[in-house]
Amino acid sequence: MDHASGAIDAFLRSRASRPHWHPVAAEFRPRDMGEGYRLQHRLHAALALQGVNLVGYKIGCTSTAGQRSFGLDEPVYAGIFDTTRATTLREALAIPLIAPMVECEIAFVMGVCLDGGSDLSDEALAAAVATAHVACEVVDARYGVPPADIGAPTLLADDFLHARFVLGPPMPEWRALPLGALSGAIEIDDATYAGSTAEVLSPFEALGWLVRKLTANGERLEAGATVLTGSLVVPTPIHLPARHVAIAVEGFGRLTLAD
Repeated sequence: MDHASGAIDAFLRSRASRPHWHPVAAEFRPRDMGEGYRLQHRLHAALALQGVNLVGYKIGCTSTAGQRSFGLDEPVYAGIFDTTRATTLREALAIPLIAPMVECEIAFVMGVCLDGGSDLSDEALAAAVATAHVACEVVDARYGVPPADIGAPTLLADDFLHARFVLGPPMPEWRALPLGALSGAIEIDDATYAGSTAEVLSPFEALGWLVRKLTANGERLEAGATVLTGSLVVPTPIHLPARHVAIAVEGFGRLTLAD
């Protein structure tokens, strides 16, 4: 078995042990971000052969503070899958998790394919989006140590803490909203955590970055793909089960356990 095949097998075995993290030997871990993305791409292909299909991408580390915590100078992207898509927030939080956190996001479902040669102006991106939604990503710090200690290249191959995601209903009038200045909130029991698109990359900035980064890595954003554009609120730990959970984005509505 060559080294590339050994790395793929090692990460597939680790994924099979979720929600736990089965450590991957250092010899099979990517050494830098470029290797991390290349291995991520090969793992997505290997997962597809197992019937686990990529349905889009999450964009992480859209704040300067989030990037700094992982030693980065730009965001990251990772895959989201048909097997990690939930229909309700309650369903998204019902799976076994080790150290879950929830994120408050705006999601786009793409109407056309985009690559580095596409017009990536805000107007063109708005036209390229089929539907827009309030969304929640559930991430899991499943590693037994702070995720930054695992290293961003290895986290890329593990799809950067991704565990589950759910979209709210489409927001018909979303194009009239000021996407660069929308507030968001995460409510867990009696606590509320607030944030804003003004404090992170705006949804269109994040989407344009993703298209350019995919192109640089030899890929493109396909029509029909779902894009989680990044959390408006710092990823928030949650102790389960919780009495009340809500994810809200101004103008987009709310996701709650009662939905």
